[in-house]
Amino acid sequence: MYREKRFVQETSAAKHIAFCFLHLHDNQLYSLFLREKWHYNLKNGLLVTKILNNFAAEKTQKPIKPYTDMKKLFLSALAIATLLSCNSTQDDITPDNPIVDVPAEEPVEKVENIISEGRINVPEKYLELNSAANDFAWNVFAEILKEHNTENVVFSPFSMAVDLAMLNNGANGKTSSEVTALLGLDGMSKSSINCYFNVLTEGLTQIDPTVKFVSSNAIWYNQNVTMKSPFINTLKDMYLADTNPADLQTQKTVNDINKWCSEKTFGMIPTLINAPNQLPNIFALLNATYVKAPWTEAFDKLWTYPNVFTTSDGQVTTDFMEAYKKIVYYKDNDMRIGFFDMGKSEKFDLFFALPEDGKTLKSTFSYMKENWKKLSDGKETKSAHVSIPKYEVAFTVELTDCFKNLGCTSMFNASTADFKGIADQGIYIQSALQKAKFIVDEDGAEGAAVSDMGGGSTGGGPTVERPSLILNRPFIFGMREKTTGVILFLGVVNNPKAG
Repeated sequence: MYREKRFVQETSAAKHIAFCFLHLHDNQLYSLFLREKWHYNLKNGLLVTKILNNFAAEKTQKPIKPYTDMKKLFLSALAIATLLSCNSTQDDITPDNPIVDVPAEEPVEKVENIISEGRINVPEKYLELNSAANDFAWNVFAEILKEHNTENVVFSPFSMAVDLAMLNNGANGKTSSEVTALLGLDGMSKSSINCYFNVLTEGLTQIDPTVKFVSSNAIWYNQNVTMKSPFINTLKDMYLADTNPADLQTQKTVNDINKWCSEKTFGMIPTLINAPNQLPNIFALLNATYVKAPWTEAFDKLWTYPNVFTTSDGQVTTDFMEAYKKIVYYKDNDMRIGFFDMGKSEKFDLFFALPEDGKTLKSTFSYMKENWKKLSDGKETKSAHVSIPKYEVAFTVELTDCFKNLGCTSMFNASTADFKGIADQGIYIQSALQKAKFIVDEDGAEGAAVSDMGGGSTGGGPTVERPSLILNRPFIFGMREKTTGVILFLGVVNNPKAG
């Protein structure tokens, strides 16, 4: 799906090659193309020629002559792709990478331009999935807060939703129905869900060049288990996932996974697991999400000063960033909320919600959950006095019970889970883990999360007259992309000094 986007947009030659792969359905050549990550490096016709030479050398042992003429280059690419598609109908199977049963792929909708008129171009028939993604965010976060109502919390619903969407490709029957219901995507086909997350991820990456957004996927699986090729191919093709057969009971695999997490989150989450006994025995399916966004209008460090933050246990002194800013602002008898633009293009924002005196975080969260459309659609901009504590929140959560409470139970039960789309073993989900971190300071916000689905087998501030947002007591925060409205992070700060 949307493969043409992956082959980059910088030369007509690259588009020709993409066209060949799309219309000739050459799985072997396409898999090689992705595996070697050449699609990241297409910059000019000469490099495209080098790629074709590599293809020819590996598959025919006869390198082609270097072409610079684009028409000849296209014909050469067409010939090689046709040759390979005739000679092979499935990926090579080796003892170290046992993958079987390569199927014909479902037809998918093609999106010409991921960004259109300054918006992420989610196909119209999938637009309802944006609100479904936010329903998932609010529902899961509500479950988290039931058990963690006095801690600092941060959670990336986007990261966990991508992980569940990948997992769903190997689920069948009731297990798949419960996963899609948990995501709020009841009745949607796997292909449609894959299409949606493909476009959304590409769009989040491209929508604002001043905001660094990276979403990465990977699976480590037991090298002695025969994985189903439809599942593995979908992870590669739709989610650009790294696929790693490995011995899951070694420290080397633990180190490899932690290295991947650290690299994909730019050091924010250097460790996901500590020892082999924390690994499942069939697979670990991971998503890592990272975002770094500057304020559209930065805070002046000269106006950062120490002040008092009132926690449920007393008071702490911490640094506050103070300013008068134009923000989208809403206030009523229950709460007040401010939305702060992030990035040069103002396509992302960071929001902060503060309970009014006499109200609690719990009641404020419930109000936001029920009235999010009204709150998030606000357009009225006001000049407000804002005071925000600098903070860094790190949080780890096991979500198995949260998902069970939301009706997704069968995938955690060895006798009812149906993941025959992954492998023939009786697979069930042993853990649903997320580690996340979020930092706010004068420069902007930086957040990262790693989500892991592990598969195993049987066996009070003062009242003021003018608009103000003085975050000197526990508050709720979040980050979203504005053109889709999709929430990327949600969190609570009960104590900005607690970390």
